[in-house]
Amino acid sequence: QSALSHCPPELQDADGPLLGLAVDGQPVRMPAAVMWDGIALLGKPGGGKSNSMHGIQQWACAHSDPDDSVVVFEAKGVDSFPILHRLNPRMRFMDLADVRTPMISLLGEGDAWVRAQRFANLMHGAFTLLFGHGARAGRALARAMACALDDDEARETVERLHGGVNERSGRPAVSDGQLFQLLNAPMNKMGLLAGAPQLTDPARRTVTWERLLEHGVQLAINTGDPARPGVPAMGEDARRLVNALLFQGLRLQIGESCMGWQERGRRVRVFVDELTEITGADGRDEGGNVAAVEW
Repeated sequence: QSALSHCPPELQDADGPLLGLAVDGQPVRMPAAVMWDGIALLGKPGGGKSNSMHGIQQWACAHSDPDDSVVVFEAKGVDSFPILHRLNPRMRFMDLADVRTPMISLLGEGDAWVRAQRFANLMHGAFTLLFGHGARAGRALARAMACALDDDEARETVERLHGGVNERSGRPAVSDGQLFQLLNAPMNKMGLLAGAPQLTDPARRTVTWERLLEHGVQLAINTGDPARPGVPAMGEDARRLVNALLFQGLRLQIGESCMGWQERGRRVRVFVDELTEITGADGRDEGGNVAAVEW
C-alpha cells in the first residue's frame, strides 16, 4: 500500500529476502549473495527497520541447513520474541535478565559457575586490598600469591595483575598511580558483573558458543528489557557490558570453530538490532568493541 517506486533492473531476478512490493505489486528482493558481505538497515525510529530485519531473519532461517546457525541480538525482545517465534518455529530464545532461560557461558567450557565464582572472589579480594590498604599491600599480596601457585601460567597472570617487577632494579615495573589507572576500568567492570547475580545464578543452565556452533542453532538473545513480566531488569551499564562480552565471544568463537565452513557450505548468520547495544559500556565511538562491529 505504500509502494512508491518500480523495481530497479538490478533486482529484477534477485533471489534473496523480500524487501517489499513495487508500485505495480511486483515483489522486490535483494540478491542472496549480498548476505555474505553484510547488510545495514538505516532509518528514523519507527521507520520499519526491525520489521524488515524480521523478514530477513525469516528468510535466513528458512534457507539454513540443520547444522547452520542464525544468531539474533534483539534489543526489543518483549515485542520481537512473539514475532520471531511465529516466523521461525525452530528459534530458541535467551533473555539476559531471566534465569529461566539459558545463559551463554562467559568462561567457555568447563564448570563455569565454580570458575566464575573463584575468579570473581580472587579479583574482588585483590582489588579491595589494593585500593583499600594501598598499592604496596596489594603488590605484596599478588607477589605472595604468585609464589604460592604451582602453575607457571597462573603465576604470569598474577604478575600481570599487579604490574610485575623490574628484573634489574627489583622495583615495581609500573608505578602505583599507573597501576590504579590500569586497573580502574577492570574494577568497575567487575563491579557491574557482581551487581547482576542473574548472570551466574547456579541454577541457571549455561551453554557455550562452541557447542552451539558445533551443532547448529537458531537463537535469539534479548539484550533489552526482560520479555517475561515481573523479571527485574539489569542495570544499563551491566547490560551493555554483557552484550559486548557475548558479541565479542561469538566473534572469537566463529574464528576458532568455523574455519573452512564456506567450502563445506556451512553458514553462520548474525543479526544485531541496535549496534550501540553491543559496543560496550565505554568506547562507543572508538576503541571498545567497535572493531567487532566493523568485523
